[in-house]
Amino acid sequence: MIGAGLLLGFAPAAQTAGWSALVGIPIAGLVLLALLRVGRWAEPFPVALGLLLRVLAGAAVLGAVTVYVAPGQPVVAFGVLAVALAVRASGYQPPALAVQLLTGLVLAVLLAVVAASFAIAPVVPFEPNQLDPLGVARVLGLFLFALLGVGTGERGSASMALGGGAFALLAVGAAALYQLGPARLGLSPAPLRDMLAAADATALGGLLDGAVLVIAVIAVYWLLGGIGTAAGSLGLPGIAAIWSTVGGLLILVAGLFGTPTELLVLAGCVALAWCGWPALRAVYLDRSKLAAGCLVVLAIALAAQPVGYLGVAALLVLLAAAGALAARRTNRDQLTTR
Repeated sequence: MIGAGLLLGFAPAAQTAGWSALVGIPIAGLVLLALLRVGRWAEPFPVALGLLLRVLAGAAVLGAVTVYVAPGQPVVAFGVLAVALAVRASGYQPPALAVQLLTGLVLAVLLAVVAASFAIAPVVPFEPNQLDPLGVARVLGLFLFALLGVGTGERGSASMALGGGAFALLAVGAAALYQLGPARLGLSPAPLRDMLAAADATALGGLLDGAVLVIAVIAVYWLLGGIGTAAGSLGLPGIAAIWSTVGGLLILVAGLFGTPTELLVLAGCVALAWCGWPALRAVYLDRSKLAAGCLVVLAIALAAQPVGYLGVAALLVLLAAAGALAARRTNRDQLTTR
């Protein structure tokens, strides 16, 4: 779900932790790498959380389209959703080569944005703040969410994908903080566009708009498919295609409950619970001591989340803990009966 995190995540991260936010990116990548050893993603609770994360991500991505491409005109975002729904409903699978080419073009545009930001000295002098461990913990959920969906597939390829995603986030985040500074970046609704304006590189604005649209269409298409798959895994009635359409409606409804940035922060809280579940299960089933360390990191980050979403995240983690205890009791009963 790197689309939403890449386009919107640096504003709340900079507002919370300043330059220290960059430290949260590799930590989030390492946590996800560690959790690849644990598994347990196919159980009902994480599947349900994954469905919720996809809905929030879709709403945030469509919000990013409105903020970047057509401020105050949501019709463009509706068009992106309509295209993704139509392609998904038709059953058409984009060729892998086409997706790779589009991804390469997007990366080229991002590279140009980063280069332009570093090419001109910022108005505000470069003064990185001291490391703020609490701030790093606060933004961990945001970057976990940003990297979710990147490390899929075999373990080796997943590690490379996570590394590449983390590097892209680091490059864009460092450029944004350098050119705008933490205070200005923290107030920016469209960080990449404001980076170009500050670096006197507005000529790249058209390319950035195109990249945002490509990111949005690919991301929403992928998210709709994930919603259909998750609904099937939960045993909900109906075929995946129908649930993909329902997912589009859920994305629209979710967009009514807050700004894209607010949805992103909420998604970060849910991502903490989603990552905390396999860690809890591993601790209770003694499958990996490494998961215990991941759980500690996630618990610290959870405790430091903004108060408005603390209750939501705490409830989700408590549910995960209750589910882990119930699963442990079930396993003990099964061993006893044997």
